[in-house]
Amino acid sequence: MLAPADDVLAWGESLDHLLLCQTGQLVFKDFLRTEYSEENLLFWLACEDYVKITSETDMKVAANRIYTEFVQVDAPRQSQSKAERLVCQRKQR
Repeated sequence: MLAPADDVLAWGESLDHLLLCQTGQLVFKDFLRTEYSEENLLFWLACEDYVKITSETDMKVAANRIYTEFVQVDAPRQSQSKAERLVCQRKQR
């Protein structure tokens, strides 16, 4: 589904506008894939979903998935952001 023209114009004003739109996320994800940075968006989206979880059990499952997929050494979608390195260092203690 295409985004309304007003939404697309708003993407140029703010990354938040782009990320609030499902189509914007898909377009941005495609762009990041060409820049070999797709994992950064996927990590951010996983963290955004995580903060919405209210069940402690679901939080543990989601945290483990995020760690396994993005943070641990040799994770399939490992990113090199400072925040992720800090989480990894704390987890290893």
